[in-house]
Amino acid sequence: PNIFLGVSEGSAQYKKWYYELIVDHVEPFVTAEATHLRVGWASTQGYAPYPGGGEGWGGNGVGDDLYSYGFDGLHL
Repeated sequence: PNIFLGVSEGSAQYKKWYYELIVDHVEPFVTAEATHLRVGWASTQGYAPYPGGGEGWGGNGVGDDLYSYGFDGLHL
């Protein structure tokens, strides 16, 4: 994979990270639902992923809370 990370010094509040992602191939799932790929980033302070249901439901992945952003091609 091609991965590039860079840090911009002197940012006002947080350091800025830039990266580029290219998906060459996605294997289809066995279910009837379409494949869903989300790319994102999160703050190290406050972000707590919840990989399942339960009390933390709604903060399931990146972009689902106030400490992260996610992009899947349709939603931001």
